[in-house]
Amino acid sequence: DLKKSLWLRLRPTGSQLPHCYGHTAVKYKDNQIIVFGGYDGEQVLSTVTKLTIDSENSKYLEIEFSF
Repeated sequence: DLKKSLWLRLRPTGSQLPHCYGHTAVKYKDNQIIVFGGYDGEQVLSTVTKLTIDSENSKYLEIEFSF
């Protein structure tokens, strides 16, 4: 909870983010985090995932895009 400076355990629905490092994550609006790319130990990732943060209804959403 960013407004109260408290940690809450979330159980988001949807496709979970791949386990990776070297990604970029930014806070978007009041309740969303956008995660781009990273490395999963075998390949460089070019995925974009939006995590909506809500204490009762959190969810992951992979965003499709192309270059």
